[in-house]
Amino acid sequence: MNGWVLIHRQIADNDYLWQDKPFSRGQAWIDLIMTAEIADTYSQRYQVTIRRGQQIVTIRYLAERWGWSKSKVFDFLNSLKSAAMANIEADTKRTVLTIANYDKYQNAQTPKGHKKDTAPDTKRTSTLLNKEPKEVIKEPKEEKETGDTRTHARAKRFKPPTVDEVTGYCLERNNNIDPEAFVAFYASKGWKVGRDPMEDWKAAVITWEKRDKAGNANKKSSNPYLDMAREDDEP
Repeated sequence: MNGWVLIHRQIADNDYLWQDKPFSRGQAWIDLIMTAEIADTYSQRYQVTIRRGQQIVTIRYLAERWGWSKSKVFDFLNSLKSAAMANIEADTKRTVLTIANYDKYQNAQTPKGHKKDTAPDTKRTSTLLNKEPKEVIKEPKEEKETGDTRTHARAKRFKPPTVDEVTGYCLERNNNIDPEAFVAFYASKGWKVGRDPMEDWKAAVITWEKRDKAGNANKKSSNPYLDMAREDDEP
């Protein structure tokens, strides 16, 4: 089929027609298109401009909205990125999802007889931006200043990442790391690598990637994360 049709965004608010869960993958894709900004919008909360075709997301928010598990949402977003249908940019404050070729789905030209509406949907934007991710890992208590003070200072500056932050970084790197397993593992160890405080969690993600590949190549066990846990516990 060629061409496209106009779909009003209010359909997403219909409990009977749209919010019957779980969503199909096609419905989730259309939902991302419908909930993306149709015009550049400045976010006071994040002090950043959200461009046309973008939105700020969290894995938990999408899982609740679509009636999916968080791992299914992660895999779906990863597949969208692999297929060049969407791009995910993450930093310590936010994860921005950009629909690729957004104008292809929401052309600026409006068919005759339809009123063009380019005003931002401020109600939906406010709801989305105020949706706080709940996977916040509490920062471990600071250790007493003993030994190397420089190591202590680096440990004080480190802030454990949330599951969504790790998810966004894993999506950027297109790896197969389980973000929840990563956060749970290091949270249980007090965010230490061996006996030393962690300084860079992104470097730890890359280490997991390398060990995961090595584990698959050498077939050390059926669970590469178990192998890594053993290695991290070594002196």
